[in-house]
Amino acid sequence: MFQHIEEPESVEESPVVSKRRTAVISLWNITERYNTLHQANWSDAVRSVIAGYQEEVIKAIDEGFDGKDIPDNMWSFSGALLYSITVITTIGYGHMVPLTPIGKIITIVYAVIGVPLFLLYLSNIGEIFATSFKWTYSRICKCQILRGHRRRAEYRVETLPHQIHPGLIELQKADPGKGSIRSRSISDRSLESSICTNEDDDEYSEEVIDDDKPESRNRVSVPISLSITVMICYICGGAILFGEWEGWGFLDGSYFCFITLTTIGFGDLVPGDSVKVDDDHTNDEDEFLGGLVNLQFIFVSLYIIFGMAVIAMCFSLMQER
Repeated sequence: MFQHIEEPESVEESPVVSKRRTAVISLWNITERYNTLHQANWSDAVRSVIAGYQEEVIKAIDEGFDGKDIPDNMWSFSGALLYSITVITTIGYGHMVPLTPIGKIITIVYAVIGVPLFLLYLSNIGEIFATSFKWTYSRICKCQILRGHRRRAEYRVETLPHQIHPGLIELQKADPGKGSIRSRSISDRSLESSICTNEDDDEYSEEVIDDDKPESRNRVSVPISLSITVMICYICGGAILFGEWEGWGFLDGSYFCFITLTTIGFGDLVPGDSVKVDDDHTNDEDEFLGGLVNLQFIFVSLYIIFGMAVIAMCFSLMQER
């Protein structure tokens, strides 16, 4: 929708071009009028025209003129997608703005509807991610707990006969043949007596753990340090990737990712700035639209959507802590 509305306006010729054309025509008329016979009058008239044109160019630069007669088309499909996401996420880089009245009205309506829907998305997807993360974390912790319980159970089996009936070992050594049946009966009775009399003993009472029954996720508490580590890793990963694409340093890439995911969106660093179209090289439209600029816009859109869900997940986990 935004592409259909704003793209025709964005590919129009810059107003500076018409002013330059007007200035050239004025200079030619002055030259024809004064020729070379009235050099002083010609110089004064030319200075006046050039000074007026310079003022117009300076004013256009203040309004965003970048020196190109026809500005680059930012309103491709991927550019419009990035613009839509920056609106509903309230990031607002400011490098793409609607120029048409209908585009401005639709942006207002789109934001009024889209911002609450995006907040609802963050709430739901953050809870889903947090539940999945807690499940994974609980399974990892359960494996470690089970290994500890098994080691303690093995130690208990090895030391149990000595602590239940110390004379059992002596009996087995004295009469191995006859003592085997008797030792089993003594062991069974002693084991029952030990279990009945020591079921409250802290030294050997262990919680029964069922391998097939997952640990309750409501009791799982993910450490705050782990949540912070996940956020830092996500920001650093984006910093490395965007640094390679845009030619930014690691600090600038981290700064861009942080400003984006926190919805601050200063707009001093935006994706696609490093890709320039060479005026001397004719680019096919389909080739340009499928180039790196569009891939960056699409990836940034996905990075923002998924990244803000990760941030919501981490905050949800830290609130439970």
